[in-house]
Amino acid sequence: TEQTHTNEGVFMKFLLALSLLVLPHLSHAISAKQLSQSCQPEAHDSDLQTFHKSGCVFFIRGVIDTHETFTAIKRVKPVFCEPDNLTFATIESVFNHWMELNEDKQAWTAADAVLSALAERFPCTPDEDSAEQ
Repeated sequence: TEQTHTNEGVFMKFLLALSLLVLPHLSHAISAKQLSQSCQPEAHDSDLQTFHKSGCVFFIRGVIDTHETFTAIKRVKPVFCEPDNLTFATIESVFNHWMELNEDKQAWTAADAVLSALAERFPCTPDEDSAEQ
C-alpha cells in the first residue's frame, strides 16, 4: 500500500541519517579528498571510474537527503537552502569548485565538506530559514 511505501521511505532515510551521523566517528570515514577524486569529470572513462562516479552521486545525494530529513522534522536548522530545479551536475560542480578553493580542507569528512560547499553557494535568507522551521 501507499502508506507502507511511505513508511519504508521514512525508515530508509532514517537509516541513511543514522549512518551519516556515525560515519564521521569511524576511523575509515571517507575524506573530502577521496570524495573529490571520485567526483572529478575526467575520472569517468572506465567502468571502474563510472562506479566511483556513482559513489559520488549517491554520497552527495545522501547528504542532501539527510539534511532535508533532519530539517523537515525540525531537529536542526537548515545549513543551506536548495533552490528549485537544482541539478546534480550543478551540485557536483559546486562541490568540486569549493574543494579547489579549500585545499586545506581535504582531510575533513566528505559530509562536512559537502555541507560547507552547499552552505556557501546556497545560503538561506532569513525568510527561507524561517520557512524551513
